[in-house]
Amino acid sequence: MKKNRYFEFLYTKGFSDDKYRSLALYLHSIPFEWRIDMDKNRMYDGLAMRREFDDERSDPSLYSSLEGNECTMLEFFVGFAFRLVRDMFGDEDISVEELVEVMLTSLDIFHEEFDEDEVRDILDDWIDGEYDDYGKGNIFSFEEKQDHLNEVHMWMQASWWWNENYAY
Repeated sequence: MKKNRYFEFLYTKGFSDDKYRSLALYLHSIPFEWRIDMDKNRMYDGLAMRREFDDERSDPSLYSSLEGNECTMLEFFVGFAFRLVRDMFGDEDISVEELVEVMLTSLDIFHEEFDEDEVRDILDDWIDGEYDDYGKGNIFSFEEKQDHLNEVHMWMQASWWWNENYAY
């Protein structure tokens, strides 16, 4: 089934081993939501993974076969990481898998064993902006305080995170 192949495609793009398959399946079962208008663009990053899947297989039918204009949480994490690596971090040595791990670890959901209700609560709090100015509970964590972090869109947060961790 094509949807199973698509999940495998996302999984191999975002995870380096098989330990997190259950978490990835769960993330693929829930829709991505956003609170800040600019973060709607992150949904498009997730949806773009459908085109990437089709392009790798020279088969333009998946993108049109999946219903709706929403992406799943898994599509978001992999798609946003893919876009950041390609468009922001491209000259540096960081992979999509590493960036997905950074985001899921920062949220404290990157575990082989997990509780669906707990993960959903963490994701809901993150989407609702229930995290501090150091990013505790966010997809990016910081050593330095970032004033009003929960009012800043994810692309800008990623830029700040990159500067704190990789800028020379």
